[in-house]
Amino acid sequence: MRRSGYVVKRLAVAPVACAAIRRNSLARARAPEQPAWRKWLGLDKPLHEGVDGGPHGRLLIPLAPDDDGVGDVLTKALAAVGRDAVADAGLSEDALLVELSVLAVLPKAAAQPPHLDVLPRDGLSMATLFVPLQDVSERNGATVLYPAPPAEVSRRRDWARLHKNEERTYAPDGAEDDDAAAVQAAASGLLPPVASPWSKFSPSDLGLGAPVCLEMSVGDVALMDYRCFHRGGANASEDLRCVLYATFSNEGDHHSYSVDASAQTRRLGEFLSAAE
Repeated sequence: MRRSGYVVKRLAVAPVACAAIRRNSLARARAPEQPAWRKWLGLDKPLHEGVDGGPHGRLLIPLAPDDDGVGDVLTKALAAVGRDAVADAGLSEDALLVELSVLAVLPKAAAQPPHLDVLPRDGLSMATLFVPLQDVSERNGATVLYPAPPAEVSRRRDWARLHKNEERTYAPDGAEDDDAAAVQAAASGLLPPVASPWSKFSPSDLGLGAPVCLEMSVGDVALMDYRCFHRGGANASEDLRCVLYATFSNEGDHHSYSVDASAQTRRLGEFLSAAE
């Protein structure tokens, strides 16, 4: 983790448990009370480019730790990753679960630009656990990581000065917070890619290594430090690519797509202890 920003463990979770989470989450997404999701998954309405996903569609399906099988998968995945990797990311047992979702990448979805999910800053420790819910490969858009020592990446750029000045705020991928398309897409549960400001910096400026396509089998797990540059690949297949992801942070009250600030109460130690 300290050298590359991520760690991978193979066959850490039972594939049948991953398949059940995939099946159950997609069933909820197809429910009639979720029309924006039905439009994509059921293809029962005309699609609109951009805001409604277009070829860039990525759909977030929120989970809860108490959903069938979810807590057990988190426990086994974290046990495989191990306490040392978690500590390398700066997290203690008191770290809070602030994001928990299934990310479904739609067929023909375009690649994302390289990005960080949260801007680095002093005092913040955060890491995301990825559990693919089916085999992932370059063809169906496996995540691409840019290895680098996370602490070095955060020191190379004064992110706050570069991207929080002039009374304007920016999302971690570089989009302005008041961008109309992004606001509408977020409201519909779809996340379009945006032009990345990181492209103006060379890999050497950021201290990044050569990109690694993280091809994984169902049941494998990965833990990624929040300062690790990454992007979702293009899904050139005809099927959804689904991955469970869970983010832990040493700070609560985190802006989250899936866990309300008031519900950010579950702690990392709860899952680590359950595995022992």
